[in-house]
Amino acid sequence: MIINSIKSKIILALCPLIGLLLLQSYLFNYSQTTLLNLQKSQRNALIQSEAVTNLENDIISLQGHAVSFIDNANENTITKFNFYLNKANLNLEQLKTNTQNQTPEYQNSLIRLGEYLNNYQDTFGQVVVNRQKREHLYITQFKQPIDDLQVTISDLEGSSNNDNKVIFNDVLLTISNLKHAIISYLYKPNFDEAQNVKQNLNHLHKKLTSTSVINESLSNKTTSLNQAYNQLVLLTRSYTFSVNVVLTGIENELLYLTNEIKNIEKNKLIKTEELLSSHLTKNTEQANIFAVLIMLIILFLSYFIFRSVIKPITQLTLLLKDMNSEKPVTISNNSQNQTEIASVIKAANALYLKNKQTKELLNETRVLNSQMEAMNADLTSAMEQTDKANKTKIDFVANMSHELRTPMNGILGMLQLLQSSELPSRQKHYADKAFSSAQNLLQILNNILDFSKLESEKVQLEQIPFTLHTIVSNVQNLFSTNAKQKGLLLNFTLHVDAGLELIGDPMHLSQIINNCVGNAIKFTEHGEISLIIEATSQHEKTINLRFSIKDTGIGMTEEQSKIIFQSFSQGDSSTTRKYGGTGLGLTISKQLTKLLGGDIQVRSTINQGSEFFFTLPFTLSEQQKLKKHALLISPDNEQIKKLMDLLSDINITTETTQEPLRAIAKMSQPSSPFSIVIMSIEKKELNDNFILQQLYAQNKNTNEKLTLILLITDEESPEPIAKNENIDIINIGNKNSEVEILRALSPNNFKEKQLKPHPKFSGFNALVVDDNKINQEIASALLARLDMTVIIADNGRDALDKIETNDIDIIFMDVQMPVMDGLEATSILRERGYKTPIIAITAAADPNDKKAAFRAGMDDFLVKPIIFDALFESIEKHLQSNKPLNTINLQLAKENLENNDVLLTKLFTQFVNDYNDFSTKADILIKNGELESLIRLVHTLKGLAGTLGLELLQQSAQSVEKSLINEKSINLSHFNEQLTLTLFAVKQFLVADSFKKEHIQRHELENEDSVIDKIYSLALTARPVPSSLVRQLEMNQYDRSHSLFKLKEAIDHFNYALVIELIDKYRNDNKN
Repeated sequence: MIINSIKSKIILALCPLIGLLLLQSYLFNYSQTTLLNLQKSQRNALIQSEAVTNLENDIISLQGHAVSFIDNANENTITKFNFYLNKANLNLEQLKTNTQNQTPEYQNSLIRLGEYLNNYQDTFGQVVVNRQKREHLYITQFKQPIDDLQVTISDLEGSSNNDNKVIFNDVLLTISNLKHAIISYLYKPNFDEAQNVKQNLNHLHKKLTSTSVINESLSNKTTSLNQAYNQLVLLTRSYTFSVNVVLTGIENELLYLTNEIKNIEKNKLIKTEELLSSHLTKNTEQANIFAVLIMLIILFLSYFIFRSVIKPITQLTLLLKDMNSEKPVTISNNSQNQTEIASVIKAANALYLKNKQTKELLNETRVLNSQMEAMNADLTSAMEQTDKANKTKIDFVANMSHELRTPMNGILGMLQLLQSSELPSRQKHYADKAFSSAQNLLQILNNILDFSKLESEKVQLEQIPFTLHTIVSNVQNLFSTNAKQKGLLLNFTLHVDAGLELIGDPMHLSQIINNCVGNAIKFTEHGEISLIIEATSQHEKTINLRFSIKDTGIGMTEEQSKIIFQSFSQGDSSTTRKYGGTGLGLTISKQLTKLLGGDIQVRSTINQGSEFFFTLPFTLSEQQKLKKHALLISPDNEQIKKLMDLLSDINITTETTQEPLRAIAKMSQPSSPFSIVIMSIEKKELNDNFILQQLYAQNKNTNEKLTLILLITDEESPEPIAKNENIDIINIGNKNSEVEILRALSPNNFKEKQLKPHPKFSGFNALVVDDNKINQEIASALLARLDMTVIIADNGRDALDKIETNDIDIIFMDVQMPVMDGLEATSILRERGYKTPIIAITAAADPNDKKAAFRAGMDDFLVKPIIFDALFESIEKHLQSNKPLNTINLQLAKENLENNDVLLTKLFTQFVNDYNDFSTKADILIKNGELESLIRLVHTLKGLAGTLGLELLQQSAQSVEKSLINEKSINLSHFNEQLTLTLFAVKQFLVADSFKKEHIQRHELENEDSVIDKIYSLALTARPVPSSLVRQLEMNQYDRSHSLFKLKEAIDHFNYALVIELIDKYRNDNKN
């Protein structure tokens, strides 16, 4: 390594410093570890010393209580003795836990100490026992005999003459002395006291035997007292030996061993403290040495760095200052110590030249930036003018749309009325042509407006519930007349359930389909137009649907297909001249499909036709996810259509396919939703059908049950097939196949499908608010077709006046009107608490206009020109025809639950329990801002109310749900009132139902007594009990505690005596 470089000099300076720091760190860690070990040893020594001290104190306490017991025996002394003995053992155990590093002598001392403690405990226990024996001997063989003797002598004294009384008094005095002597000996067991007892016994014996007046039997009692005395002496000797010799010896040994251990621990503590003090002193000396070394090294390194680094850099700084002043720099080539510095100076000189060039470029850049800022200002001004022009264009297009829609509403409305009237065929033909042309004109108008919105990125998407049935019906209503006029067939093929409830943007989806179908009709002269809808995949909540619009028209070349989605393009100019149109429809469709998450494409062959297809994702509604899913596999389109309608009636979602491979692909999806497969097949295919084989193979490794219905097309009553492990296989012949399918999938509800006529609305009053007389006439005529009474208002102010004087059931309100517009009038009505449905009818088709209408309080939104089907659908949604709604419709509830009264009662009870505190839950959700959760809660309640026949509550929930979805103000007061009334009605029903069941049970109890009476009569005559009576008896299901629990068993064994006994017991129990 070259030592002249700054890097090497710094590394050279840092190496000894780092080495010294590492060494110091190592020594510090070693010292700390040693210090911690010494502190730990010191702490252990202190703990041991404290434990020895505690043990010594406990032993002294033991001695004290042992002495106390000898002097004055009581239970408290024994308890305290045991307490201190346990403490001593605990302290000894603590000492034993820290003896790993102790000498064998120390450990042996602890073992001996434990043994002495045990001996001390045993000896003290023996002392206690001996004392108790002595006291017992005194009471039984001394005190009682002496007291008896004293009583006897006293009695003799009382009955003797004066001469004998002196003798008896002397004997009594001797007995008293004997008693005192024995008590003294009992508590002071020494030799003098023992001799005193013996002398008194001898005196008593002499006095009793020397006097003739005393009975000889009394004299013999002194002999038993002598024997008891001898026993007491033996016990006392053992007692005094245990106290004076054994206990005292053990106490001395305990104190000696304790003192010895204490001295060992004390010496250990002193030694540990000395080691700790020595270690601290050594560490201090070591730290001082290292401090001196570090100071010397730092001084040396400072000098080295100053001389080798700082001084050259200072010289370099001066040189750079000279360069900054543009002075020339001379480098000496003779000095070897400045090699690195010279390299830096050369680099600095090059940097100086580059810096000079950079300054020149910077000046040029500033000039260019000034020019660019001026250009940006001009561009910003131009963009602002463009934005203003775009806004003006959009406003102009919107206004033109409104102005054009108003007369178009009159034209289309009058043409609809004209078509519905009786006309000669020629005039009807003219009316149809005029209506078709007016619709084409409206379509062109819509395309221009939509293109303007897309171009300015003003399109707003919706996420609302809808069904494919609505989409297809709208297409059919719009284009059936045009297709019929051109002699074209308009086919709709749905491989999914038309009632599939989706969440998405139905308006823009319809617009894409309408554009494609309209184009197909325009460019097709003969043949058919087909709209095909099928599901490509489904995963949890999301389903992807493929929409295909096929025609048999003029078709396109490959070059035309590439430009067909460009604005104002129809392939070539000749097409434009022949067929007309703006060329915006497919451009709008292309942009809308991208906004909706898909992409529209085209396949076309010249002179054969075209197919426009696109795939879009949709979210399944919560109710839709709960439905069963069925896959229909059949080559017969007519059969598929019938089956789809049939399964839709029993709330089963369907998808269809005619291709085996597509069917297998659908069933093989990772999260396949299908639990039912209905397949059309001939009898000969049962054994080798490819789809069946694949279904069997797929379901071997799954726990999910699959229902497979095979429609045998060439046999009326096929034989059943053996069941598969995970597949329920049902064979149905070609006779009454629809009823059999219903019977298989819904055994309790297989009614034939019936078409319901459209309801009329006679007796309902409708208010039409519009400033255009033609629109008034059209709306009146359309509403008259539904038997509604129509009242006309010319503006919002007039509508308010008409509402005050008339009973209005529904209002159709134009938005833009003179005097007072529809939004203001609606807001006033809602502020007044007016709850009648208000339907907006306007020529403005912008989503912002729709949101404004809902914010004002309107319930629905219809765009002019008015189509009768859309009008009817809106009226049907907001009015319930002439049928009055009930709080509880029991008939409807029972029909929905297949007349299952038990289930109905259970669901009513669950309903009361779940929704009794709905108001509180709703308030919490509103307070927390959880609007989506509140919508789901209301939606669930609405569905449950419909199932249980709670019609008024269902209607109220539907209104609240719509208000929440449309982001209106949250007001649940009316809904809470209706819920309270409904809950009260349900509770009343449950109470009535309970009384009814109780009455039935009492009736059944009467029947039960009748059955028992019959059995009793038969048992009395030892005749067999019929099985019919036994079955009625089994229905009661007695528990083990019931008197008749073993009655059936007795009947089965013909044990008539037991039968009679059990029934008698039952009757007696009931009487009591």
